[in-house]
Amino acid sequence: MKICFLVPDLDTNGGWGRYAAELVTYAKQVGHEVGVLVENSHTEGSKPILRRDKGMLGSVFATHKYIKDYDIIYALDVYPHGIIAYLASIGLKKKLILGALGTYAIAPLHSWRTGWLAKTIYRRADVIVAISEYTKKQILNSVPDVHIRVINPGIDLKKFLKPHFNSGEEFIIGVGALKYRKGYHISIPAFAKVANEYPQLRYKVIGRQSDRNYFKLLQSLVKQYGVQGRVEFIEGISDDNLIKLYQQARAFILTSVNHNFHFEGYGIVFLEAASAGTPCVGTKNNGIVDAMKDEYNGFLVPQNNMDATADALRKLLSNDELWQVMSKNGLDFVRDYDFAVKQKLFEKLYLAL
Repeated sequence: MKICFLVPDLDTNGGWGRYAAELVTYAKQVGHEVGVLVENSHTEGSKPILRRDKGMLGSVFATHKYIKDYDIIYALDVYPHGIIAYLASIGLKKKLILGALGTYAIAPLHSWRTGWLAKTIYRRADVIVAISEYTKKQILNSVPDVHIRVINPGIDLKKFLKPHFNSGEEFIIGVGALKYRKGYHISIPAFAKVANEYPQLRYKVIGRQSDRNYFKLLQSLVKQYGVQGRVEFIEGISDDNLIKLYQQARAFILTSVNHNFHFEGYGIVFLEAASAGTPCVGTKNNGIVDAMKDEYNGFLVPQNNMDATADALRKLLSNDELWQVMSKNGLDFVRDYDFAVKQKLFEKLYLAL
């Protein structure tokens, strides 16, 4: 079977790219002939012909020529990849799978420019795969007459399943691009609330700093709350070094917020943290609720609530017995999310088309 993927990139330093790379890798491993169209190419074999906004029309024509020999077209999110895939496949009788991850699966439904087209694509897709129940619910709010399958992403447990250990350094960790929806403007003040109680505690924030305005906001919050020297911003880290930090961290925290239809579609980083036995703190009312279990391997708190976030951190920092139980629970939880197991569901999907 020949499958062409339309994805933003295959950069494993980001959640979107990591998810796309795993889909592509597995499809190749089981013997499918794979093509990959991307916006930004840093991977051999992928073709950087996809464009947004004014460049989309040219992308449609280029994609139309490329996909003629493929059986299945798999586009991640309706904008821009779903739109390009749908328009490019008109008249070609190709099977279209639409992956619904998060923001760009939902925001186009609420735009006067793309709303009608996005709804049409959801209705015309042969299969819709949402990465979380929350993403599915948000689509159904706008397009109630479609069938959506939920397949939660997994991780490579052979790579990420590592024992937790105490390095002697006391710190918590957050992983994800420095964007408003990641909620670092909530987690930094929450950290500051407990910092005086734990004078050795540090906070390592790991993620791309391309949104310079938001990065500057976070830096100003660090100064405002008096935790200079205790919050470290890191980007460009390797997977091996990231895994080591997961193994050593006292807690993982990502206080994502919903903002103008931008939201956390899932949260693979919660699985990565759990695979190292690190308890988590996340937020409710988004896709994180599929990626961890409240009061089992961590705590889910209300969005935009610094006090509740600080309280959750205190519980993990102050109660070693609770920490040990949640650490073990995280390891049990993540075993059901091995990527190889999840990908068998995709293989059944491909073969059924």
